[in-house]
Amino acid sequence: MNDAVCRNMRINDRQTLHLAFLLVSRTWLTRRMEENNDQWAIECEETAPSALQTHLTTSLDPSSPHPAHLQHLAAQVAHNLQYQHNWTYIEIHHTSPLSPDTPLPRPLISGLPPSRLYTHSDEQIALLKAGQTAVAEREWVLPSQLREEWSLRRFGEVFDLIGTVPQESSDDEASNPWRTTKRVLLATVDDDSTVVYYIVHDGIVKPRQN
Repeated sequence: MNDAVCRNMRINDRQTLHLAFLLVSRTWLTRRMEENNDQWAIECEETAPSALQTHLTTSLDPSSPHPAHLQHLAAQVAHNLQYQHNWTYIEIHHTSPLSPDTPLPRPLISGLPPSRLYTHSDEQIALLKAGQTAVAEREWVLPSQLREEWSLRRFGEVFDLIGTVPQESSDDEASNPWRTTKRVLLATVDDDSTVVYYIVHDGIVKPRQN
């Protein structure tokens, strides 16, 4: 066998070994990727639920006359008020404060915002003359989904079953003489959990002064 043939055989052997090494390396990498993916899936399954998920899971009231999805909606809005907007004294209501045996159309929320949300125009003038600042008041909050369609009749059903002010004591109703019209804060929840709030009055109110 001449030298040229021997050199070709050695070259072919090296190429074969190189291809075999690449094949083994690829197999090893594939197995490692599969193992990593399996481990990642296990870790994802074992990840603890978020604080909001835990709150929603534990917020169901078995004695409530409302279905679970409406209770979850109210709990989600209450969580947003407390942790995103610093509300305090938050309470979820399932029955009318005017008639405890009458269920509300859906769970409503009451709570105290960190500052006043709405000031009557006449009260605003009186506060300016006195050099005072309006103090925060307890508010009603009506949870809703973005896709829901609201009508005057549906709002009226809610207003008929609530008082002007969410009461903590018998003196709360008369605490602000300027607050004579019922109002709710309509909390609209989007699919991405964003919550937008709108003030809705029961009837016509005097425009605010600039």
